[in-house]
Amino acid sequence: PDGEDAYFPFGGRVAALAVDSAHRDRGVGRALAAAATRRLLDAGYDSVRVCAPASATPALHVAVTAGYAPCVLADDGVGRWRSVFDDLGLPFDPSQCVRHPKTDG
Repeated sequence: PDGEDAYFPFGGRVAALAVDSAHRDRGVGRALAAAATRRLLDAGYDSVRVCAPASATPALHVAVTAGYAPCVLADDGVGRWRSVFDDLGLPFDPSQCVRHPKTDG
């Protein structure tokens, strides 16, 4: 950890995790995310985040069902996450969002 990210100093990230469509729905993505998370925490990072565009529905589904919390970095973040959860067909609870101090209102 080097603290280079202004929003998440000393935080790690899972940014490229993919499972071939022939192997989806077998827990492979969740196992990979868990292994990556464990590796980052063991390496000394104090938090782990998943970076994926809103269009990466399978990756976001794995992340939110594995327990990663939505992170709000901008004032419109809650609304954007609500749309993502709607697209995933999952219930959305804005109180579960992690908010960066600049967005606390």
